[in-house]
Amino acid sequence: MSNLQSFNGEHNPLMQFIGGYLTPAQSKGNSNKLLGNVLMSGTPNEGQAVFIKNMLLQSHMENKSIVIFTNKDSPLNNNLNAFQQEMTGQKKIWNLDFSDFSKSDAINPFARLAATDAKDFIIDLLKQHRPMNEMESINIGRYVNMVVKALLSSNQPIKLNELIHYGEQHVAEKLIIESGISEGEMRRIQRFITSFEYVVLYETYFDLINENGLGDIFSGEENIQEIINGGNILVITVEQSIRKESSEATIQLLLKLLLKNINDIPLEEGALVVFDGIRIQNMDLLNNILQLNQNKNISSVFTVEDISEQIKLGGNQFIDKCKTFAIFTQSSNANCQYWSDFCGYQESTQVSWGYSTNQTGNIRGGFGSQGVVERQDYRVTGMNTSKQLKPIYRPEVFRALKEKELILFSKTVNKKRKLSL
Repeated sequence: MSNLQSFNGEHNPLMQFIGGYLTPAQSKGNSNKLLGNVLMSGTPNEGQAVFIKNMLLQSHMENKSIVIFTNKDSPLNNNLNAFQQEMTGQKKIWNLDFSDFSKSDAINPFARLAATDAKDFIIDLLKQHRPMNEMESINIGRYVNMVVKALLSSNQPIKLNELIHYGEQHVAEKLIIESGISEGEMRRIQRFITSFEYVVLYETYFDLINENGLGDIFSGEENIQEIINGGNILVITVEQSIRKESSEATIQLLLKLLLKNINDIPLEEGALVVFDGIRIQNMDLLNNILQLNQNKNISSVFTVEDISEQIKLGGNQFIDKCKTFAIFTQSSNANCQYWSDFCGYQESTQVSWGYSTNQTGNIRGGFGSQGVVERQDYRVTGMNTSKQLKPIYRPEVFRALKEKELILFSKTVNKKRKLSL
């Protein structure tokens, strides 16, 4: 039986946990406001897959758009594939598979972008495949900007795999003439496009883009904004273990694209963004996406295996923007101690007793290894109590969690509880 048929939001352990502390009127609110941004920490396991799937199903019930960034090497990737199969016929699914271009859908990332934004996006893509010095970056940027402006002026779509054609002087000149650019600007452009050195470089960069399959993935007809805002599922798959630098650069570009295209999602519906096993180096971009929860009704869930390393990278800002924390088994003592401190302390009463010898003189005897021995009676002379703070969860608790066990902490209701999924 499909999970879609049997799943009920009331059976979602996350919603049960939070909803159990809210009034009926409060618990009917959008789950984005109840859960907020979710930080999931711990060694990847089956429990994390179940946790994410519950959130995806909840978002599906609430008609949210879903954007999933997933690492091909993540243990959760197969579970997300199963989720997509269940969604077939329920929602339209778009796959941008940067780990296997032959399996990827094609989109148009440039629609509704200004010429400068489109140019910057293209230049950043080119830099992934070959280094650029400052002078090359400036001049190739000017060339790309010229072509992009001419295409936009003549209402033609920007297709990444076709931009290489404008490295030929007569093709570029024809585009410019037909675009209606002013005569003065056209003369300046014509002088520039006769520069053989930069035309050759321009063609070289786009050859690399197309050879790697990236030209095709960004040359589709579908507007990425309409995909995201139309209640669809957009799955972005990367392979960070093989081409780490290129994968991370691609993720940065897609995060920027997401931020530019996510503004028109209906407020009453919202969206869920999942970062499954993704290393995010640019914490400013991540913080900007987490900020969307406050004014755009968009929640994010992201996994962090080593919380200590993530804090070194980006400080505590991303934690401050989260409302829900799902803490699974931890892999280091530092992480265990962090989460123990994070969950806080509770006041405990410590009792101590005072004793003195019994003054009645009655001595009790007993047999020992040396024969009869004396045993002194004692009496209680006083009892003292003191208040102490003890951790709600000791560090070793986070080491001992099983695969489908977690500590769930919600700022919304200020509650912490150990749960099984």
